[in-house]
Amino acid sequence: MAFTKEQQMAIDKEGANIIVSAGAGSGKTAVLTERVIRKLKDGIDVNHLLVLTFTNEAANEMKSRIRKKIIENKLDRQLALLDSAYITTFDSFALSLVKKYNYLINVSDNLKIIDSGIITIYKNKVLDRLFERHYGEPLFDKLITDFCLKDDDIIKKFVLEVSNKYDLLVDKKGYLANYFLAFYRDEYLDELLTKYLKLITDKIDELNVLYDELKYYLDEKMIIKCDTWISPLINGNCYDEYLLFVTKEVPRFPKLLAEGIKLKERFKVCANEIKALLRYQSEADIKESILKTKDYVKVIIDILNELDTEVNKYKDRYNSYEFNDIALMAIQIVRDNLEARKEISEYFNEIMVDEYQDTSTIQETFLSYITHDNLYMVGDIKQSIYRFRNANPYIFQEKYDKYGQGNGGIKIDLNKNFRSRHEVIDNINEIFNLIIDRELGNADYLKEHNMVYGNTTYDEEDNCVDNNLEIYNYEVNKDDEYTKVEKEMFIISEDINNKIKNNYQVLDKETKKLRNLNYGDICIITDRNRYLDDYKKILEYNDIPSVIYTDESLTNNSIVLVIKNLIDLVWHINNKIYDDKFRYIYTSVARSFLFSYPDNQIYHSLKNKQYDEKIIALARSIDLGKPITEVINEIISKYDVYSQLLILPDIEKNIIMIDNLIDISNNLSSLGYSLKEFISYLDDTLELDLPVKYTVNTKNDNAIKIMNIHKSKGLEFCLCYFVGMDNRFTIKEIKSKQIVSEKYGIIMPYMHADKLDNTILYDLYVNDFYREEISEKLRLFYVELTRCREKMIILASLDMEADKYNRLVPYHKRIKYRSFLDILNSLEPLDKYVVYKEAKCTKDYRKITLKDIVKNDKQAVITKKKLNITYQELHSGHFSKDNQKFLDINKLNDMEYGTKIHKLFEYSDFANADNQYVKNLTDLLPTNYLNTYHEYEFSYSLNGITYRGIIDLIVEYDEVIYIIDYKLKDTSDESYLTQLAGYQEYISSITHKPVKTYLYSVIDNYLTEVKNEK
Repeated sequence: MAFTKEQQMAIDKEGANIIVSAGAGSGKTAVLTERVIRKLKDGIDVNHLLVLTFTNEAANEMKSRIRKKIIENKLDRQLALLDSAYITTFDSFALSLVKKYNYLINVSDNLKIIDSGIITIYKNKVLDRLFERHYGEPLFDKLITDFCLKDDDIIKKFVLEVSNKYDLLVDKKGYLANYFLAFYRDEYLDELLTKYLKLITDKIDELNVLYDELKYYLDEKMIIKCDTWISPLINGNCYDEYLLFVTKEVPRFPKLLAEGIKLKERFKVCANEIKALLRYQSEADIKESILKTKDYVKVIIDILNELDTEVNKYKDRYNSYEFNDIALMAIQIVRDNLEARKEISEYFNEIMVDEYQDTSTIQETFLSYITHDNLYMVGDIKQSIYRFRNANPYIFQEKYDKYGQGNGGIKIDLNKNFRSRHEVIDNINEIFNLIIDRELGNADYLKEHNMVYGNTTYDEEDNCVDNNLEIYNYEVNKDDEYTKVEKEMFIISEDINNKIKNNYQVLDKETKKLRNLNYGDICIITDRNRYLDDYKKILEYNDIPSVIYTDESLTNNSIVLVIKNLIDLVWHINNKIYDDKFRYIYTSVARSFLFSYPDNQIYHSLKNKQYDEKIIALARSIDLGKPITEVINEIISKYDVYSQLLILPDIEKNIIMIDNLIDISNNLSSLGYSLKEFISYLDDTLELDLPVKYTVNTKNDNAIKIMNIHKSKGLEFCLCYFVGMDNRFTIKEIKSKQIVSEKYGIIMPYMHADKLDNTILYDLYVNDFYREEISEKLRLFYVELTRCREKMIILASLDMEADKYNRLVPYHKRIKYRSFLDILNSLEPLDKYVVYKEAKCTKDYRKITLKDIVKNDKQAVITKKKLNITYQELHSGHFSKDNQKFLDINKLNDMEYGTKIHKLFEYSDFANADNQYVKNLTDLLPTNYLNTYHEYEFSYSLNGITYRGIIDLIVEYDEVIYIIDYKLKDTSDESYLTQLAGYQEYISSITHKPVKTYLYSVIDNYLTEVKNEK
């Protein structure tokens, strides 16, 4: 391929540190790969290049690209060296150094990586002990008394938060040792006061701007009153002079027109925000309030030091460390050992870092020790969206600015976009020219980051449609029957079906020719995972195939919960413990996909303490004396778990989940955990809601992709729908009274007039927090939109009356963005892209149960995941029959077990029956039903006795309800009468409708009404 002048410079330039600012679609990966190949041709061996990235997936992809290029260029010697080359992640490279130079830092070379969740659980247990030890100490007791009500959980959680935050420091120990000297000295307090006064004056400037606009709606008399009111702010030069504003009475504003009312309200809000900042009596009072927090902080730091001592001992004892520990060890090696540093530094001809905008402070510190004007950094500040993973965008920004001035290195800009049509690029520039600058977003978009159209193939293959952005605008009313999610997805569904039906044209990446749009070309992107399942349901209701791309959480997955309960059950049985927990986990396992026992059978087992022989015998045959990983593998083998997974959907995903669980057990086994301690670990993980994430790559080339923005990064699609614009940004940290910050330290309120008040540290932190949070949200929006190649469609309910700008939106407006919708509402140029849409919604999609068909030879069994329901012991009364009579099931040629009948009926779509057995039943029923309810579980008190039952099928009509119980053949057994009479009485009592009961014989295809003579 031919490279642009800027790309060729990024490939060839040598002799200094180089930062390459590579905008979306600018070919950064191709440039980085080509630079490697150019160096190999120049005589540098591939194993003398260090190529660092952030994920194993990215590292493998980079190595694969380089391998392909080496083969193309017939560099046979380099191909032999490639497997030993350092194309890897920061974590992996740091680990390799620590193992190589372990003797320099007195650690074993066979150290292991420990899961952070294990350390979090251990920290919680240590904190419990430390808190108990400190009770009775005056300062500790005061901390707990001032901040806690019922228990000490608030402070305990905060100490853990501080610990985790400061674990990310390059020198946590030194930071804490010098804490009071750094954060309570007079000079620092003066610096804080200066920053706080700047915060006040910025707010006064904002008030002035609003006041200038408001004056147009006020008469001269009112203006004089307002001038007098705000004069202390306008004319003041210090905090004490501003204080006069607080004492002045707010003038009563006259009635104004609609625009004036909006301005007046914003003006008042701004004035109240200034008053809140002027809550202290004097500058001396401000400083004193900070000093009053010193005792609180001292207690916390003392506990932190004790906690670190205990945790470090634990890690050293088991020679197991977190990746963050490994990174710090690597820094220690290259910082404190000149020979090692020199050896590493001289070995590598160049150090290349991909996605440099995601670098953390620890990673940057490590790089600073091993580079010598040979650091090559590729990234895009506008795509820095991983602050939650400790990415520090200021590292990229500072070097970009410095190198741009010729100081310390070379800056190269790759702004040509080869991904998208020129309309898409123009639309994106039009948006971000108005909202991203140095103050918010960390980039001067207008001056330095405008994308330039690069893929002229689009001009040769015009698809003859308007490729400009469209905003599908829909109405929202207070009394709407349908949610915004429903409206957006039904509008999208109709639009997709129309485009597919009418052969919408897109450019094929391989052939460079136009072809018909297919489902795989389309992506729906949102900013969160909350509604992904709803999106999928509505799409599939409209006959549109779709697949969700998301990370899964191991610990709240139903399959993993079943396996956890199975392991716990085996432990209980072998230790002869039959307590309440045993009853719960027995019920979970018996009801699960492993056995699928009916509830009445489980109920009688528990009631009579006559547990299933198979479950008990298998448990007793397992030797719990082995290492826990071996025990778990034996449990999985003997209970035939993998085979049972065949009756469930997502087999590959479920196997990956179980494999991850085994990996965790292996990690814990190396720490000396017993099986019981492993079970406790899983329980603690659930209780503390610790994320144990893993990714399952779902492949379906011809399906709509549904994902959040973070998942979409690095991907591209012909047609992109952007939804959830009204979702409020998640901003949780500032709601807490206690905050931890590297910049401002441990932020605590102080006791004032018998209540806790915030110090100015809180205000300063919140101001910075919003700036960084909104900056990242702007960058997130950029990442989202730049996924698109040919057509962007945004779904939103716009406020056409909102204040709009056709220039850079003022800072004080942007800092108050709380959703992507706020951004859209503020941009005047977008009005021309608005298309009004009416959502043609229905609630019927809720009736459809997702069908996952597992085909095995002659079987066609419809299945779905089961949920674990907590077992509750009820009175001996029950509606279900004691014993099921299963007759000859050979007549059911396409089923192996009679129990699969209920699965078949339970998980079928009665509105569109695609199975003959289900269709037979639906043909016997009136078709004008409102709803159907399958496997309806309930408990019901009658005459002082609590009954429990599961109704196979409820069919609701306008005037009557049918209850239908499935039987294989025999419907004459009188014991069914009591069962159905109980169902009938219960449903009638909660619906106040007439209820009819029926028995349905599957084999005979006969529906028998059962009349309750009572």
